[in-house]
Amino acid sequence: MKRFLTYVAAFSCVLLLACAGIEFGLLKISNEYAFKRDYIERHGDDIKVLALGHSHISNGFNAGEVGDSVFNIATSGRLLYYDAEIVRRYVPHLNNIECVVIPLGYDFQYQSYRNVVKEKEQIYNSYYRCMFTKYWDMPYPGDSRYGYWSELLNSQVNFISRFFAGGFEELNECDRNGWEEMKLSDRSDLWQEEHLPVEFDRNTEVAKAAFSENLEYMRLIARVCKDKGVRLVVVTMPCYRTYSELMTKEGISDMAQCLDAMKQVYPAVEYYNFMDDDRFSTEDFFDSSHLSDVGTRKFARIFREEVLN
Repeated sequence: MKRFLTYVAAFSCVLLLACAGIEFGLLKISNEYAFKRDYIERHGDDIKVLALGHSHISNGFNAGEVGDSVFNIATSGRLLYYDAEIVRRYVPHLNNIECVVIPLGYDFQYQSYRNVVKEKEQIYNSYYRCMFTKYWDMPYPGDSRYGYWSELLNSQVNFISRFFAGGFEELNECDRNGWEEMKLSDRSDLWQEEHLPVEFDRNTEVAKAAFSENLEYMRLIARVCKDKGVRLVVVTMPCYRTYSELMTKEGISDMAQCLDAMKQVYPAVEYYNFMDDDRFSTEDFFDSSHLSDVGTRKFARIFREEVLN
């Protein structure tokens, strides 16, 4: 029995050392979160247009195609809290910034870790909190910035590909302008039914708290942009008809309320709604609510010609 316990202890020590080595190694390997923070801190004066937000922007806004001095700092699944913090922390110090772009998506204003409205928010809860705390020094409200977030425990299986990748380009998380490509050739046969909106009860106290919380983040973004004297462009990205057909009057009303909240702070806020833009066809979509690489090229041209010019 004593020998068995000795073997267990020795194996546990080896396992702990291996895990510690992987954790340390991950800190030295570039990833999308570290890359985007490093870019805005090192090349902030090169940025004239900064695109924030979640996957609708990270996958749909091809900054390199939109134009020079454009950077896509969005990341998939990002909550408004993180966008507000990025704007508050960095925009006042970007000497040449002219325009901030932020998406207004359907129901995204209900996403919160403190007030969880939809069950799927729990799936990546620890992953996003881990990555933003470690690589942005941006803990979610209520989390300690001094606690250690293990990627082995919190980043699903993402750490495996990062640990064994040869470099940033091999990871293919995003390009040098921050865009995350979704290739039409990789689209599934059921793409029209993927990433559809999910209905929930908006009248619960939790839902009301989440909505109110996110309105404050939107007002903060508007206030910083107003004080900086830069354009704040709010955009609803194109979606396929299977997505827009499931939208409700209540959800659309919520979007209008979000826009009004920002305009109360910054009346010059601009809004462009491409949700049902008939210039986008089936090949332009990767799923019901995300553009394919084909669609991003079309959107970049439209955005460049109709918004920036």
